[in-house]
Amino acid sequence: MNQEAIVTGTLHADGTLDLDQKPDLLPGRVRITLQPDRSGTQPHGLTEILDDIHRGQQERGFVGRSLEEIDAALREGEEEYEQRMEDARLKDESANR
Repeated sequence: MNQEAIVTGTLHADGTLDLDQKPDLLPGRVRITLQPDRSGTQPHGLTEILDDIHRGQQERGFVGRSLEEIDAALREGEEEYEQRMEDARLKDESANR
């Protein structure tokens, strides 16, 4: 058995690690140093990057906002903006009197 093994694998969003092959080491505690593997296929286009993000979110159990939640947040932002504009208009009118 070897004293050291270098293997590649995949680090998942939840912190678990899948090794591509079984290391040639005796069972027991080990020290692991992780480095990004630049030799593998990395996402190059927007579609691949978004797919990777989506996969990571699914692995973490992420649930995005619903259409209703998004619409409500947009309405709230628009209402806040309109209120600020109205306040500015009133302030401007009172300053010009």
